[in-house]
Amino acid sequence: MPVDMLQRVRCEMCCADFRRIDMSIFDGICKDCFTTSYQLCDGCGQLLRLPRRLTRGAWHPGTREPHDYRDRDNRRFPLCYNCTGSRSDRQRWDPTPLDVSFATYKRITSKRKYGVEIETARCSEYEELQEKTVFGCKSDCSVSGLEFVSPVLYGDEGLAEIEGFLVFAEENDWEVDYDCGCHTHYDVRDETDEELLRITYAYAKSYRFWSRCVSSARRRNSYCHEPAYTTEDVRRHADRGVTFDRFWNHFDRYDYVNVAAWHSHRTFEVRLLEGSVDPTVICNWVTIHCRFMDYVKRLSFDDLDVFLSGNTEHVLSAIAIIVADTDGNSYLSDWLTERIQSFLD
Repeated sequence: MPVDMLQRVRCEMCCADFRRIDMSIFDGICKDCFTTSYQLCDGCGQLLRLPRRLTRGAWHPGTREPHDYRDRDNRRFPLCYNCTGSRSDRQRWDPTPLDVSFATYKRITSKRKYGVEIETARCSEYEELQEKTVFGCKSDCSVSGLEFVSPVLYGDEGLAEIEGFLVFAEENDWEVDYDCGCHTHYDVRDETDEELLRITYAYAKSYRFWSRCVSSARRRNSYCHEPAYTTEDVRRHADRGVTFDRFWNHFDRYDYVNVAAWHSHRTFEVRLLEGSVDPTVICNWVTIHCRFMDYVKRLSFDDLDVFLSGNTEHVLSAIAIIVADTDGNSYLSDWLTERIQSFLD
């Protein structure tokens, strides 16, 4: 059946409706957004996300010359990171497995493994990290910088690796912008089908709370949207006694908690956190979600309804119980409270 090229679709960047015939070479993005936000590398032709701080210089429609973009120092842009230096063979590398002979869990208080993906808008001198960190480095056309991916992390030592990596980021004035996100993965390979559905149910139930922990701009981001799965969906699958493998493939990877990651990585991916190079933000976020998953997988759907229903203040009180240290320390819930207050519209 032929595609209706006059059909109207919604742009994933500006959220405006446009005709399919006016779609850019990027599926789901209109030509105006593509022209404004993307460019091809002058060196190798790779698709690049333009930094928001660039200003467009003079350009005359009808010519074959590319847009003349300039950075803050009036230097011609763009060149991808692979074309900016002589050590192009060192621009991308794989993460190095974390090898801890004796892991400790006093700080994180969870034995769940985890990982982080840190997107950047600017990452000066990043090449120096290749042999000094367990993080890998790769290109991502959705951001103007690079994406740094951890190996599988665990224990307090994993948090220390994140902090050590971000010390370098701070020393070299790395930046993030509106386009960047920080995605965190949590190992769920040891959970039963029932436990997987309980965790999924808890995140479907508590979306409104978690969305208050990030900026309104991040809430509206189409790459970490409100989950398509509902509590009713989860209950229906549980009542039928079907496996989790029959559940995940109904939903796309851009849900704020991407349960489809279970299929390829045996993880749940939390995509909601804004771009950050702040070690406190990222380590607290990881710790909170590790503890949250550990706790909610033990509760029935009815218990979760009681525990996670109500307004933000009520759910925050429940979360405070979940994330409190064994000695009752409220540091993490206090931190969440401060974030929610800072993002009040």
